[in-house]
Amino acid sequence: MRYDERKAFPYPVLCPYNGDYSEGLFEAEVAYELSESGNDVQIDVAFNLNQPLIKDCLVSGKAQYAIIVDSRDTYRRDVRLGSADKETLVYNRGQLRGSVDVSCFITAKEDIQSFSSPAFNEEFGNNGYEIRSGDVLALDEPKQFHVGLEPFQEIGTVWELVEQPNVEMGSFEVGLDDELIQILVHPDQKRLLDSTMRSRDGKSLMMNAVILPVLIQVLSNMSHESHGYEGLKWYQVMIGQCAKHNIETRGMVEYLKPAQKLLKLPLKSLNKTHLGEE
Repeated sequence: MRYDERKAFPYPVLCPYNGDYSEGLFEAEVAYELSESGNDVQIDVAFNLNQPLIKDCLVSGKAQYAIIVDSRDTYRRDVRLGSADKETLVYNRGQLRGSVDVSCFITAKEDIQSFSSPAFNEEFGNNGYEIRSGDVLALDEPKQFHVGLEPFQEIGTVWELVEQPNVEMGSFEVGLDDELIQILVHPDQKRLLDSTMRSRDGKSLMMNAVILPVLIQVLSNMSHESHGYEGLKWYQVMIGQCAKHNIETRGMVEYLKPAQKLLKLPLKSLNKTHLGEE
């Protein structure tokens, strides 16, 4: 079983890219996190199905959920079958690396005679279909996350201040083509920022005045053009942090709140310094 938008089935299949059913939905929510020890990767899958015919097949034991976890970098491909609406899969961190795809299906557990529903698109007619054991009844788009060698390093480990004489004093630019995110500033500006970082609330000021807008720019770039960044350290760390905080970068249209979340609400550090807030 593999997700393929170009594949045509000889019977109706509930999925996002076709109109085989006039009503009904099958979705799989996939969450990923690293254990506190850093040794295990936990994948939580929650299914949402509201199509009566397929739901009846699940309840009667004629169908089952199928989860396929595919880690190309480690050549590992696992299949989990079951009837529960929620599943948790745990892997040793070394078993998954790089891009990991989680594909979810509903498949026939046994042969089903006269498979029919008034929700079928009219092109399928009113005749029932013979479904064979193992046939796909529903599927959702694969979910993807990234497991780097150091996916949960802190954001602060992946940027550096770099002198750039052509940048105007008081402004900065962002470079994303190296292992670390480069914050390009005028040499005099860099000396001032280096001095600021050594002050009592320097790191808090830096996070709010510089790192926060940099992260907004980085998230914007990641949502539109990740190609070419995948092998860079900053990208791997960012993908890991986004997964940890359940931030989906693909198709993202709002960047301010996710950026603040990644920095653990940077204004709080200023509040703590000046107001004593926790």
